[in-house]
Formats: sequence, C-alpha cells, structure tokens
Amino acid sequence: MKIKNLENRKNGRRPAFTLVELMIVIAIIAILAALTTGVAMRFYGVQQQRNSEVTVTKVYEALKDQWDTVIRQAQQEPISPQARAIANYAGGSNDIQARVIHIKLRLKQEFPMNYTEILNPYSQNPPNNGSGWWDLDPLPTYVRTLQNAGFSGSNPPTPAENSTCLAMALSRSRGGTQFNLDNLGSNAKVIDTSTGLVMIADGWGTPVVFYRWPWQSVGGDVDSLNPAGPLNPGVTQSVFRDPQDPTGALYNPSWWLPNHSWSSTSPIWSPFEMQCHSLFTKPPLPGTQTVGPFPWTSGPVPYPPTNIVPPPTYYVGAYEYYMIPVVASAGPNKRFGLYTTLSMNPPPPNQWEYGAELNAGAFAAPDPMKPDGSTDDSDNIYSFRLRLGARGD
Repeated sequence: MKIKNLENRKNGRRPAFTLVELMIVIAIIAILAALTTGVAMRFYGVQQQRNSEVTVTKVYEALKDQWDTVIRQAQQEPISPQARAIANYAGGSNDIQARVIHIKLRLKQEFPMNYTEILNPYSQNPPNNGSGWWDLDPLPTYVRTLQNAGFSGSNPPTPAENSTCLAMALSRSRGGTQFNLDNLGSNAKVIDTSTGLVMIADGWGTPVVFYRWPWQSVGGDVDSLNPAGPLNPGVTQSVFRDPQDPTGALYNPSWWLPNHSWSSTSPIWSPFEMQCHSLFTKPPLPGTQTVGPFPWTSGPVPYPPTNIVPPPTYYVGAYEYYMIPVVASAGPNKRFGLYTTLSMNPPPPNQWEYGAELNAGAFAAPDPMKPDGSTDDSDNIYSFRLRLGARGD
C-alpha cells in the first residue's frame, strides 16, 4: 500500500476522497447554502417591508395634497342641495354646518372607496321621509373608466377595488397638478387582472388601500393623534377634533340629537352617518352629550347579543372623531384583518362586549378600520404610524 501511494505521488495523482470526507464537504456546502439563503430571504423580506413603507408614504403624501385641494375648492363652491338636505333633516341648521357636510360629500365624490360609490355617490339608503333628496351626478371620468372595463363592482368590495379607486383618484388633475403613478416605481403600479384596471401594490404584491374617514381606527391610534386633546373630551374640547369641522358644527345638539331617534321598532341612522361616518360613541365618554336610553335591540342591526333578561338599555354619546385619510398595506401575511363596510361576515359574537361600541356602525359608515377579531391586522403598515407624532391635519 505504501509503495502504491508513493507511486501515485510520483505520478502527480492523489488518492480519491473517502466517504467521510465527501460527507463532510457536502455538509459544509449545505450549511453555507442555508446560511446564504437565510440571509438572502431576510434581506428580501426587509426590502419588501421598506418598499411597502416607501410606497405607502408616497401614496399618502400624494393623497393628502389632492385631499387638501378638494377641501379648498369645496370651501369656495356653492353649498350643494345634498348638503342642505342632510343639514336640514329633523330640524333646521345653518350655513356653517351645511358647508362642513358639503365638504365631506365632495371628498366622498372625489375619493370613492369602491365602485358603488363611483356610480352612486350619495343616494344610498336615502332618508325615510323621502323628501328633500337629490342625486348628485357621479364624476364622468371615473364612470367611463369602469364602463370601459365592463365592471360594476363586487359585494363586499375587494381590496383591489379600493386600490383601483385610489389610483383613479390620484391620477385625476386637481388644482393644476396631477400625480404620476409612475413615480411609485414599476413594482407599485400594477394591473388588476380581474378588471384590467391600474391599481397600487405593496412590496408583497398586495393592493394598497385607503380609508377616507377611519372613525373606528385600529386601537384608536388615528384619534389619539388629535391635537385638541386625549380621548376623553369635554364639550368644548370636541371643537377642532375633526379637521373638516373646525368649529364643531356637527356637534350641535339641536341637530345631532333629533337625528338619533332610534327605537326598537324603527331603528335608523341619521342621513349624515349613512353618507359619511359615525358621530357617536357607545358608551358615552365623560363630558359628552348623550342620547337614550335605547332598548338593547334598537339601533342598526346586528346588535350585540345578550342573555340578560330583561335586555338592558344603553346610551350613546355625541362625539367628533379626529379623522385623516389613511393609506394601508396588508403587510407580509397579505391579509388586512379589518371589518369593512358591506362586509358579509361581521365579527363573531365573542367579539361583542356589553357596553362596547356598536360594531354595527360599519353598516352605516364606510371605512371604520376596526379589527375583525383576527390577528391579521397586526402586521399591517399604516401611513399614520409611519409618521406617528405628526399632527396630520
């Protein structure tokens, strides 16, 4: 054997690898590959997160610019008959209140969250009295886009539908300026394969959506940014809470109270809330005006189930939420986990709690941004969290 190995060395040849040596080499290669793959995947995940945050930030900045432009325009326009009809419902009002409602209706028209709002901005669920109500024409540019795609919407609306509406709204020229979606990057501007329409996607390829008035924001985070004070306002502190209502006109009890005439036989939402967003909390916060008591089975359904006999009564309190538009990504798990308007799957009964706020508000007001009871919203990326601490108004 020694003679043979000596001959191999003389001839420039080395003995073949042993089985143990081969196994060691393979193990080393596998470890290096695993380490490299892990680092690459972590880097890719971090890059997706950063891309999503950049996209959400850019979209929010563009949306806020367009949002402010519409508000400035609406402040100078004649007050629409729709706004006056809502302001005068169940009692007279004044021009200040009607102006605030007009601004909100214009924001709804310019920034629809689904195709139904594009085709029919204001006349969903008109007041029960059937009088003093007019339709406002949808924006022709949005309608033509839907007609060319041959699509009228879905029930409930999908995130892709919301994202398409957002892309259309940002692409609209306002105040002499227009946002170019190409500025978001090639991976953020994508096509919804179900409609052929442009939408905005995050780093994971999921539609980026927006919430016009997030009155039931996740954990109250948006409302907590309110520069007027904490979530325990007195009557005077309520002023300036809503950036579109700087004088607190919607907090007027002579108008707010009659609009909440709930009963067990005829539960209604006020016309304003049907078109825009909620104006109450349940239970009332200290210092707020209250309405009630109401039977437990009154108010918009579904109402919280209870085994208490007889069923308890409850009060609601007037409240102005601090609301700024919010842009959101579903995060790495690609699921928002939020209870949205027109949802066919409200939260399970164990999500209700006696005295808790009526989650049924989602049926009356769009975009409540309330968790659906799952943990899917825990990794969401929200524009207000990316700029937490800023006033946002």
